[in-house]
Amino acid sequence: TTAAMAAKAVASRAAALGGYRRLLRASRDLFAGDAPALAASRVELRAQFEARRHETDPDAIASHLRDVTEVEDMMRENLVQGRLNQRGNYEVELRPMKTDPNSSCPPKFDPAPVDMAEVEKAERELLAQEKAAAAGGGAADSRSKSE
Repeated sequence: TTAAMAAKAVASRAAALGGYRRLLRASRDLFAGDAPALAASRVELRAQFEARRHETDPDAIASHLRDVTEVEDMMRENLVQGRLNQRGNYEVELRPMKTDPNSSCPPKFDPAPVDMAEVEKAERELLAQEKAAAAGGGAADSRSKSE
């Protein structure tokens, strides 16, 4: 009936608005202290929700609401924001996963800082490996051919 459809529409709208608010809170927590990133995330969230504002297909709406939950979980559990420290390195604070009570991740993980020289060295090594592989496998192949 029309009343049932209207009730479903109201419920879907309420669920969408609730999801929107949850994502705004998750982005606020994720990008705390980074005003440009926070502003950009809010603009993108708004654009994504506006693009789906007039969706009427119940299956599509249900799919979008599942996506909202997945994105919120991803933002809260799997993303971290690096902060540039005074030495010019990026630092992140890793947290143990809340969803896995058997996690072996220690409560406070303090990784050694990585500076740009280390990053550039790793990139050079990777590039050299890729070039060797593209050229026919590098030194490992030359040894096997001579044996």
